[in-house]
Amino acid sequence: VDFKTGYRPAHVPPAYMVQMAAYRALMQAAKPEKPVRCALVWTRSTQIEWLDGGELDIYLADILAGQRKPS
Repeated sequence: VDFKTGYRPAHVPPAYMVQMAAYRALMQAAKPEKPVRCALVWTRSTQIEWLDGGELDIYLADILAGQRKPS
């Protein structure tokens, strides 16, 4: 879970997806026997937004291919 100030936008900014994909990969490496889910908590709108694992996999593949930089 990562806390973000402000209101939940219509779409998660790509920079946040890159950040969460990197966090998720680190947690999966640390605890391979455990499922890892990621969420953003929007503090102004008091909402939790669970992120799609498939989308995070795509962002991670981009990071590993050098197409995106982790935050």
